[in-house]
Amino acid sequence: MAVDLTPMEVLQRDRLKLVLKVIGIDRQHFADMVERKLGYINQMLSGNRRVTEFVVLRLCKAHPDINPDFILKGANEMYLKQVPTPGDRSIQDLMKEIWPIERLVELNRLMAEMEEMKRRVWALEDEVRKLKGK
Repeated sequence: MAVDLTPMEVLQRDRLKLVLKVIGIDRQHFADMVERKLGYINQMLSGNRRVTEFVVLRLCKAHPDINPDFILKGANEMYLKQVPTPGDRSIQDLMKEIWPIERLVELNRLMAEMEEMKRRVWALEDEVRKLKGK
């Protein structure tokens, strides 16, 4: 059963995949860590299930240096205490491996379009209120 993920949920999934890649955890180890079946994790990481706060918090309990807000809300820092080491690849480089730049550009375009639609709806709502007030 496919789930229609919102753009934010797609980003949550991709940030979770990025964290798992950076800390070197495979899907089976992750499933064991968060006490979920491998099938559940596979569905989540393939976009057929939403990333849950429970799973993220379980991951962060096992890895307290990981910032849960990075995964859930897109906070700037993956780590609560950023400690770069020589040879670390940048987050941007890893993100490009997971998500092609064309897809990121398209997502940004869609999010900007969504913001414009919100502004139009608000303007229409204001207009309706003005008309009702006459």
